[in-house]
Amino acid sequence: MNIKYIVESEFYSKSFDGAIFDGPFRIYFAQYQEQSGLELFHHLIHTYTSYNKDIKRLNRNLKRKVFMFMYPNSLEKNKHQPKGDQNKIFITPFKTDYIIGFNSNALGANKRALEPYLKFICENWLMQPSNKVQEHFKDDFLIHLD
Repeated sequence: MNIKYIVESEFYSKSFDGAIFDGPFRIYFAQYQEQSGLELFHHLIHTYTSYNKDIKRLNRNLKRKVFMFMYPNSLEKNKHQPKGDQNKIFITPFKTDYIIGFNSNALGANKRALEPYLKFICENWLMQPSNKVQEHFKDDFLIHLD
């Protein structure tokens, strides 16, 4: 089956009924997590100001995106992350984009835990803007950073 849309991916949860879209960043969450989603968005736009111009250009020209899935609990995250350490944040490719999945309860107020993942993605895009993500990952590879 050729998956066209992120909502058809195995990582997408039906619990996601809220989202924030800004340039390359797409944050999906359950509606009751809206406050946490807004806090994460605020953190992202202030943390990644140095990348902002290049990332937005890549998003505009190449349509690159980061889909951030804020699972409401570990059970929901485990259901959509079939491989890897279920207690950690995961990152995986989706076409030319990336998905970052995490349990919002476990992340809590530590938004900085996402920074190594986003830094990796942003640097990959800036250094290799024309390469497809799959050239850097195996199809089912989940990377876990400490």
